[in-house]
Amino acid sequence: MEELAKITIKEVSIRAGVSISAVSMVINQKKGIGEETRQRVLKAIEDLNYTPNRFAQGLITNKTNMINVVIAANEYNDLINPFFIEIINQVSFHLQATPYKLLLNVIRQKDEEAYYRSELEQPSADGYLICGSRLESDFFVPYMREQELPLLIINRQLVPEPLSSVSPDNFKGSYLITRHLIDLGHKDIAFIGKMNKVNAPELREQGYCYAMKESGLTVREEWIMASSYDQKSGYDGFLQLWKRCLAEGKCPSAVVAGNDSTALGVIEAARELGLRIPEDLSLTGFDGIPNLHLLDPPLTTIQIDFKDMGLKIVEKITKMLNGLTQPEQILVGVQVKERRSALLLPQS
Repeated sequence: MEELAKITIKEVSIRAGVSISAVSMVINQKKGIGEETRQRVLKAIEDLNYTPNRFAQGLITNKTNMINVVIAANEYNDLINPFFIEIINQVSFHLQATPYKLLLNVIRQKDEEAYYRSELEQPSADGYLICGSRLESDFFVPYMREQELPLLIINRQLVPEPLSSVSPDNFKGSYLITRHLIDLGHKDIAFIGKMNKVNAPELREQGYCYAMKESGLTVREEWIMASSYDQKSGYDGFLQLWKRCLAEGKCPSAVVAGNDSTALGVIEAARELGLRIPEDLSLTGFDGIPNLHLLDPPLTTIQIDFKDMGLKIVEKITKMLNGLTQPEQILVGVQVKERRSALLLPQS
């Protein structure tokens, strides 16, 4: 079947019997066009099923009706991070009720600064959702102050004015999941999720430490392992932890993983070592990504309300685009999703 040729603005102008500039003025809702002419143009657009080129319109109106989601990935691993997939899915869903469409850019973290300097000096979108950035928040401030670009930081708290952010409550979630293990009788609990100078992982580590200290339990620095928040780093981190613990003669009864992807790596490594979950090792995650209930055993985790997070992101960025909001740090609710990967220890 032959592909139908795309209708052009010139064909609309011929059909309506007006100039191309008149058609452009009608499309972009400019003043100075008579009602009778406007109706002829609209009828020609309908008859020809003409769709204006969104980017060409942007050149005229200085608006694209596009929101650019930028994911800064570690060698593109984060593109398959279910956390980001859930965010994009929910943001896309809630944007359907607005005039805006979504652009997606995945960049390498080492290229971040060069990308943003080029992109934000000559913006290709009306607003930006910044995900997974390793840049200091101060880097983005001049672009918001001087160019008044709506920039919304995702999953980072404590950003400076005039920036705003939307994040799950990372400290509270990690505190709650660690308390859950403590309430099950665990005292020797490790944490795999340390990432220096990155806000969300630091808050998750702090939540773990606070829960341990609040309960009078020892935080062993050697049991706090680094993670890039992917499956491989969870696997590597747990193997390193277990090797160290066996050499010292004392091992944890439970592991708090920084996120669900890290927990999947722990499960993989534990099986290689012949450890049973939860009989030999209790394990928890964080995020509540899809299909965790299909694991054997299903993973106990912190469930982020992704639907509410997506809604809050869309509400905030659209208000920013319309100049109707002040800088704020928005936290999304989290709760323990109890399944079967964490075992109640018998009372000694």
